[in-house]
Amino acid sequence: MSEENKEVKQDAQEQKGAPSGAVVNWKSQSIAGMLSREGSPWKRELAKVLPNETEVARFMAVALLQLSDPKVGGKLARCTKESFYNSIMSSARSGILPDGTNGYLIPYGTTCTLQFSYRGLCDMAIRNGIATHFASDIVRRNDVFVWRNGCLVEHTVEGWDDEERGDVVGVWCRAFLPDGQTQDMRMSKKDIEKVRSKAQSDNVWSEWWEEMAKKTCLKRLFKTMRNTPQLAEAIKADNELYDLSKPSSPKKRVVSNRVFDEGEDDAVEAEVVGEEAD
Repeated sequence: MSEENKEVKQDAQEQKGAPSGAVVNWKSQSIAGMLSREGSPWKRELAKVLPNETEVARFMAVALLQLSDPKVGGKLARCTKESFYNSIMSSARSGILPDGTNGYLIPYGTTCTLQFSYRGLCDMAIRNGIATHFASDIVRRNDVFVWRNGCLVEHTVEGWDDEERGDVVGVWCRAFLPDGQTQDMRMSKKDIEKVRSKAQSDNVWSEWWEEMAKKTCLKRLFKTMRNTPQLAEAIKADNELYDLSKPSSPKKRVVSNRVFDEGEDDAVEAEVVGEEAD
């Protein structure tokens, strides 16, 4: 365990062991203290948006656990309390735990930011009755991909190796609705990269491009579906990681494909028909 994480753990233990009648100066408390100390104002605020005390306790325990993460725990502990508080409150309002699987607390300098995963957004939508389940996949140049009248007809992967399948050309996402219908969305790699270019940091995109591409397509699909307060809050929180005023900066080489171009619904193979360059 790193020295920074040892300090976080020790701080939390000291806060729990403090006399119950002691007067607390909350302004001087660390993030760990705000999460672990009885009577914390953070706990009171979380209780206003979470359904019961059990959920509040679980939420605070999960957030506290992130401070012990060997990879980011020390950096999270150095974030401002305001940014950390804003992140966990947004997570609570969205109903998505910042547990490192469904949601992530990510430090950028001294600012704590909230990032939801593709899985986290899917689970939230399912709990809200928006869909029963979701499916999504990356489409590569040599895949068989059929899209007609706004719907996915077929996506067949031939070969196991990504190199054999060819370059990425796009991504699709499907929602299975409670009434048995499905709703589909597709995005070209070029459109995905436009969204990526507006991200305030490229760290997550660089490491987890495919998952971020699926999540981007899922968010585009959500725009066509029934909305709920939690869904709106989740999208709002996730969009805070993007600067929509930034000009798009597409990559030097963009794989273009007719099956992902608007108006080309009957294309059968995801085969490259051209390239664009600066």
